[in-house]
Amino acid sequence: MSLIGNLAENLHRLRKTQQMTLEEFSEKLGISKTALQQLEAGTGNPTLKTLEHIAERVDSSPAALLSLPTGEQLVYAQILEIMRQFPAIPTERQVVAAVLFYYALHIILEGELMEPMEF
Repeated sequence: MSLIGNLAENLHRLRKTQQMTLEEFSEKLGISKTALQQLEAGTGNPTLKTLEHIAERVDSSPAALLSLPTGEQLVYAQILEIMRQFPAIPTERQVVAAVLFYYALHIILEGELMEPMEF
């Protein structure tokens, strides 16, 4: 993928992760809604000064905005997206999801399975 394509993907992901509209995110970035639409579509061509300004507004760096995220960063973004949707999930499914997430974290952090929990 091209640098502009990476920028488009990263800006779109950041906006969706923060659950912002194009208008809200463009205000945060200090650019027009049209400019943001073009950047997310991969048709914009920002100056270095604009890229630095955007990076500063999202607490990032121009290099990070132009790079594809690593596998770990994608996992974090997906976890955040799921957590934002969590309140809309029925309570019974929240319990199951929470337990599975707990077990997954234990395996990741401890490197081993654990005894099942009793309900």
